[in-house]
Amino acid sequence: MDDEFACVWRFGLGSWDKGGVLVVEDEPDLLGELIELFDLRGYSVRGVNCAEDALDFMHLGREAIAIICDLNLPGRSGIEFLADIGINPELRASISCFILMTGHMDLEAGARAIVDRYGATVLTKPISARELLPLVESKLGAADTRCHGNANE
Repeated sequence: MDDEFACVWRFGLGSWDKGGVLVVEDEPDLLGELIELFDLRGYSVRGVNCAEDALDFMHLGREAIAIICDLNLPGRSGIEFLADIGINPELRASISCFILMTGHMDLEAGARAIVDRYGATVLTKPISARELLPLVESKLGAADTRCHGNANE
């Protein structure tokens, strides 16, 4: 992989017990904003700028992950990353939601088929916290109830 596409990890300080958010975004400012958004609400956040490192993190076995992923990434695209998760039952079971961010209103037919097959949500940039937070929090809350028998506190 070229140095310009080297993957970068960024971490929030929240506890993984509340649920984890994995942000995959190659634009540094947006990556930082999304990490801060969820970190300030007490979530554990991991941020990377490529799908390859995101897959490595997922193989660590984290549960109840909300994934927020850009469509256009260096290396593997957000659609390819979603398909990688979709074909692996263990990875698929570990996520509570997959949100794909794109600057385009319409996805090509092949990409739309993958999104529909694996139940991903597509949001068009720019994305507001008012739109994103309730979506992620409701999915992580539902995953917490399934896994632990109680709602988030």
